Amino acid sequence: MAAFWSGGRLGPPDVPVVPPAVHPIAHGISRGLILAAVQTEPANAPDKYRRFCELRSEVANGTNRWKELPPKK
Repeated sequence: MAAFWSGGRLGPPDVPVVPPAVHPIAHGISRGLILAAVQTEPANAPDKYRRFCELRSEVANGTNRWKELPPKK
């Protein structure tokens, strides 16, 4: 849902564009992280959620990046 709320048209095509608000995006992302943390081993959810937040910061500041794949031959 957060991806849906992140941009584009939220209404039908035959009405004026309704831009998304910012707060549903942040709420959707945080709720998704909470659900991911409790989906398995709910007793460890606080530690997993904390790690998700650390990863978010690492990605945002560029210290944790996807590894580039080697070119296809």
